[in-house]
Amino acid sequence: MRLTCPNCDAQYEVPDEVIPTAGRDVQCSNCGKTWFQHHPDHLPEEEDGTAPLA
Repeated sequence: MRLTCPNCDAQYEVPDEVIPTAGRDVQCSNCGKTWFQHHPDHLPEEEDGTAPLA
């Protein structure tokens, strides 16, 4: 999967298995920003009860 830093737009290609199904915190090695990354097969539901479009 490709991770993109929400702060500086740096991109990282990581295997899907490094993100557990519950998701995890990740940190950008470029700018240091930390964010929560959801697993691509277990995205959270939107407030209206629908899954976001990927």
